[in-house]
Amino acid sequence: MLTSPLAFSLERGEKYLEQATRFLDEGYDLQAILSYRSAISAGFDNPAIRRDIAFAYYNLGMLDDAIKNMEVGVTISLRDPIMLIELGILYGARGNLPKSISVLKESLGQDPSQGDVYIYLGLALLRQGNTKLAWQAARIAEKLHQNPLLLLEKLQKSGEKEPENYPFENSSSIIALRQIVLNSAKQGENLIAKWGKGASLTDSFQGSTKVEGQVLGGYIGTFTKSELKPEIFDVVRHNKNYDLPTIVQTDGSYLLVQRIWPFDPQYWIENEEPKEIAASGGIHATVVPQVQPHDSSPKNASVDNNSKELFQLVKVDPSKIPLFTGSFHQKEYAVEQLLQLRKMGYLAYYLENKNAAGGLLYNVIAGEFLSVKEVLKAKTLLKKKGYDSFYFKK
Repeated sequence: MLTSPLAFSLERGEKYLEQATRFLDEGYDLQAILSYRSAISAGFDNPAIRRDIAFAYYNLGMLDDAIKNMEVGVTISLRDPIMLIELGILYGARGNLPKSISVLKESLGQDPSQGDVYIYLGLALLRQGNTKLAWQAARIAEKLHQNPLLLLEKLQKSGEKEPENYPFENSSSIIALRQIVLNSAKQGENLIAKWGKGASLTDSFQGSTKVEGQVLGGYIGTFTKSELKPEIFDVVRHNKNYDLPTIVQTDGSYLLVQRIWPFDPQYWIENEEPKEIAASGGIHATVVPQVQPHDSSPKNASVDNNSKELFQLVKVDPSKIPLFTGSFHQKEYAVEQLLQLRKMGYLAYYLENKNAAGGLLYNVIAGEFLSVKEVLKAKTLLKKKGYDSFYFKK
């Protein structure tokens, strides 16, 4: 009996998937990518495959290809919140902060109990210069028992004071809930004790739920009083956001419920305007005599695209304020952005800086200005062109 073309294609695709998995396990990223591509051509494609391809490309330093495949994965996963996180991280690594922030917020909109996502969001907001929201993201992550130490260290170095109060400390008529179906009241007591000692509710509750397919961590949505069972509402209305979880008995079952702060996208949009941040002493430079700083009001600049090394500026003029538009791990991406800025008439440069791990970052400077007023004017113009920017307060 002859094998149908479809069955043959599926069998071949399965073999390619097996190859790809083996190559990934052995650290052969390029071979894994080629095998995955062959599997896709044979009719296999799903979010997990696109995710694996994306991270294989990332390991090879091919960030744009990683992003393209993760974007496909997000689309075919119907914008799964976990894949949105990973896409946001990749956008951040590429230096595309607006997109990174956008997809991280989308993920939190689906599940605001993800403390780790608040950390990623806070780091992106801080890079954008928005310390107010970055502080808030750090403190929410803490409330969800995630460790935002790196974010807090960066915020403290920024020199910006922490806000005296936060919106999530206030209750509202909208109640956002995490809920876990318990096997017994005793199980709930054990989980509450773990939470009280600082454990994450998600990490404390690995698969004990009676409800198959329930999201670990238990976020179930936002509710008004009329939408909740009276026995649940009577408990949570007295609770503040992120208080200890509470055991509720209803319909013969035990539930563990916790009130958290609803993620309101409108709030984060309205408060998204980047602010200036204080210098943290992170820029170390030496003088390159042949390169001089320039004001960056639009000029008719002539650019020689073959002379990219001339675009490096290794010391800023201490009498002026530099306006930064991006931070990249790969020099070619920094050069790409500054070339775009130069085509717009800005005399842009990149500045090398060491990151915390000892690697190099390439920070793009659109220009240097004599006053805060001039910087703010340039920020407004760049914002209209689709560029987010920040500057260091003197």
